[in-house]
Amino acid sequence: MPLDKLDYVSSVWRDNLFAGKVVFCTGGSGSICSAQVIGIGAVDVRRVESLQGAVDRCVEELGGIDFLIAGAAGNFLSPVSNLSPNAFRSVIEIDLIGSFNATKVCLPHLLESAKKHNSQGAIPKSTEAGPGGRIIYVSATLHYTGTPLQTHAAVAKAGVDTLSNNIAIEYGPLGITSNIISPGPIADTEGTRAKIIPLGRWGLVKEIADATIWLFSDAANYVTGQTTVVDGGAWRTQSPSGSSFQYPDFLLSGEKITGVKGTKKESKSSKL
Repeated sequence: MPLDKLDYVSSVWRDNLFAGKVVFCTGGSGSICSAQVIGIGAVDVRRVESLQGAVDRCVEELGGIDFLIAGAAGNFLSPVSNLSPNAFRSVIEIDLIGSFNATKVCLPHLLESAKKHNSQGAIPKSTEAGPGGRIIYVSATLHYTGTPLQTHAAVAKAGVDTLSNNIAIEYGPLGITSNIISPGPIADTEGTRAKIIPLGRWGLVKEIADATIWLFSDAANYVTGQTTVVDGGAWRTQSPSGSSFQYPDFLLSGEKITGVKGTKKESKSSKL
């Protein structure tokens, strides 16, 4: 007996794939997350009551939440010696606590969506209706090998990865899938740094959006607890086996950083 077409063909790129679906996204003001969504207002992800208000408004106006993208992040360049406890805490609160808060307030609605749209094992009840109850966390590759001047961000993103993995295990039986997208160097044009990327170019924002579509589509029904790195292979060149990294002179000498865009300014508390 021949197989039904729906048993071996997934509708990943068809028109109106997500018709009627609602995505709640934190971090929508950045280029990566803004490629997928239209913002509904400013929200402080560190304050769960602020997020709860946004979720309530979203559900009231749009009828529910089917997908969550937790992408809020804060970052700057700083060696540990110049990193105040408050600055370190701020990044942890935005990246890690913010991701937890977003998960916490969206979870009841995601569970409802999974129950409505999915059958056992996160398989959509109808390919026309599409799946529901899916989470994507936006992470990074900083913590894979360690990155100078990025300790705070690396620690935060390592926590985000662990959060996603545990959500996948805890809520998989209820139809929720939880995965990570770790973007690499993203820009609209090529630059000199593209020489360290195996594919030889910067990534495009749309390529992050494409990975998002795949994870939210029925092609990823059996994918959870995973990390999708979209970086042209860049993080592989940072590994011990293929590294071209050289320590900058200022880091070896202990010289203070000056004139570098994005550097965290020294504060009195960092001297304590």
